[in-house]
Amino acid sequence: MRVLLSAALQPSHFFPLVPTAWALRAAGHDVRVAHQPRLAPFVQAAGLTSAVVGPDTEIDADRRREAQKSQAAVGPAEGTGGEATRPSDAENRHHIRIALSLFADSAEQMTGGLLDLCRDWRPDLIVFEWQSYAAHLVAEVLGIPSVRHQFSGPDFEAGIKGWREMERDSLLALYREYGVDDVRPDGHATVDPCPPVLQVDLPADRTYLPVRFIPYNGSGRLQEWMYRRSQRPRVALTVGSSYLWMTGNLSPVQRFAELLSRMDVDVIAAVPQGGAKLLGDLPDNIRLAENVPLELFLPSCDAIISHGGTGTVGTSLAHGVPQILTPPRAMGDPPFHNAERIVASGAGVQVDVQSDPDERIVDAIETVVQGHAYRTAALGLARSEEERPLPLELVGDLEELARL
Repeated sequence: MRVLLSAALQPSHFFPLVPTAWALRAAGHDVRVAHQPRLAPFVQAAGLTSAVVGPDTEIDADRRREAQKSQAAVGPAEGTGGEATRPSDAENRHHIRIALSLFADSAEQMTGGLLDLCRDWRPDLIVFEWQSYAAHLVAEVLGIPSVRHQFSGPDFEAGIKGWREMERDSLLALYREYGVDDVRPDGHATVDPCPPVLQVDLPADRTYLPVRFIPYNGSGRLQEWMYRRSQRPRVALTVGSSYLWMTGNLSPVQRFAELLSRMDVDVIAAVPQGGAKLLGDLPDNIRLAENVPLELFLPSCDAIISHGGTGTVGTSLAHGVPQILTPPRAMGDPPFHNAERIVASGAGVQVDVQSDPDERIVDAIETVVQGHAYRTAALGLARSEEERPLPLELVGDLEELARL
């Protein structure tokens, strides 16, 4: 069976596909990954065949300014214990439309080259990360069975009111250009690696294929510092590559680093490629890890501080690491949803790095690092995730779908 996988924009959109791609290869199938140029080294490092289509999509100055505007301090809502105010419905729709405009640009840039590739190679099945819309469109044009692949986060199309309408508004002109009258990028089924603690109520009229989330954040070389630690607590600190790409800065890391420098902890600050030059010199108790996969050192950590992105939250859940989450308004509702679910599970806390006073953030970090209840809850979630089907168990379902 020939299977074409497709990812758009950022490495974080490719990484969730890797365990599925490996499972298909292990089952003897021919697998290729279609993507924009920026993702080529990540696809090749994963041991997969890379097929570059279209140019890279760049975030323009106007959209970056919108993301930076949302970084302005917003005071905590009354009664929330200092947690960041969740975006209003209007703000959330605004952020979603900005994000969808980027993915619509990506789809427009990828569709022509992807159509040529599929006409020549003739895949039996297309598996697309859920916002690689070009791959779904090409599958519709050529009549190829397609499968939508979620991340380790919830199905936001099912969970966020108005998502499908905004998706349709962003993509309908492109779909109609290629003779497809409506925008319903559901595929014949959806691969669902989202841990149940994060998932929303899913519609009964669609086919979901549950699978265990296997963390993959890129390839790397294991070094002694990643597993050998001092007697002090160890804390991971990151905001993810999408945040840097959108805002152009790492201001949350800088504030957390200043606060952590006052504490009796060791810190690993994990930043994307290019992040080190933005941070400059760091305090002595903070080790900078630029472009280093989280799963190489996260098992040695007592807690992680992050923006609440799906890949980071899912990786932390898989390793049973308690979380301190500071969702950015620039990314709309999704990281707030993740943070609320983690807090409700007892496996972490939420703070607002933009507006919380120093003492509240320090207290929150100390509470999680020293509190056995957070670790116990996180380990319980990790054990429950191990009960879900492995990617290899998914291959038979994908083979059946390819025969449609």
